[in-house]
Amino acid sequence: MSVRSTKKADPVTPHEKELLDYVNNRKEDLLLMATYYANAKFAYQCKATEIDSTGLTIQYVDKNLEGDLVQKDVRIQYEEPASNKEFARERILKLIKEARVSLGLDIDKTYIPPGRTPPKLFFLPSTTMMQIISTLWALAIFMALPIRLPLRLELWRFKAGGVEQFQLMLVAALIMHLVESLAVIGIGIWTKFPRKELVKWWVLVIPFGVAALGPFVKTAAKRKFAEDAKSKEVKIQ
Repeated sequence: MSVRSTKKADPVTPHEKELLDYVNNRKEDLLLMATYYANAKFAYQCKATEIDSTGLTIQYVDKNLEGDLVQKDVRIQYEEPASNKEFARERILKLIKEARVSLGLDIDKTYIPPGRTPPKLFFLPSTTMMQIISTLWALAIFMALPIRLPLRLELWRFKAGGVEQFQLMLVAALIMHLVESLAVIGIGIWTKFPRKELVKWWVLVIPFGVAALGPFVKTAAKRKFAEDAKSKEVKIQ
């Protein structure tokens, strides 16, 4: 008696023939599934014979304990039942993916080994750098204000060009940082950088300029190269 015959109104059964044709056209994947899930060492002539909402059955030929070739079958269960044809297809592809990765035929680059943390997509400049830049901004703003300063500062401001010169410096610095923030947006769009982290970098570059732009470019470039490497892998469809 088949596993399928014991179930009533299985939502996948009406689509079984279509799914069987789909799976049986994947000869290499059927062989991998039989090798992995049935621990078959010499499996060949693999064929999916049943597919329902809980799993699929694969028929194959392998050697028995006496060394003779015999026909066998293995029932492979999904992690969760499939409620329709599309979900059944997804679960089958997931089983294929597991077999390929476990047999070392497909490297899963998304796997992060224990003890290794994923790369950070956002981080602040060093405390020292932030203190230096914040001090420079505060000093420039203070010198650009049309107020009387202590004598030594007033003389220093006068030698540097006066209030107007510091105001021009502030405007020039702000424009430069705004241009750098636009560069962040452009690079972020090109590298498909996550929106949440991209907004953080954009805000950070406005006051800190190249001190934040440089690390962002390096982070975005590394992520872009990693994503490109993944896309070049052979995908299961």
